[in-house]
Amino acid sequence: MTGVDFNAANDASLEALTVSGTAQSVTVQAGNIVAFRRADGRKGLIRVNSFPDGTGVGGTANIDLKVQR
Repeated sequence: MTGVDFNAANDASLEALTVSGTAQSVTVQAGNIVAFRRADGRKGLIRVNSFPDGTGVGGTANIDLKVQR
């Protein structure tokens, strides 16, 4: 996702996001920002910071998360 300022995201900007209603599998790398919508309708952003194991395959990811209140 491009054009999103993760640090400045707030309830209003998250509400304005266009998010597909279809569940998707995405491939990410450090620096990516992914938008999502929860089952209850709230929207959010995930920023991928790093993959501590170095590969990003089947391991853990260090992320930042923002979700509407």
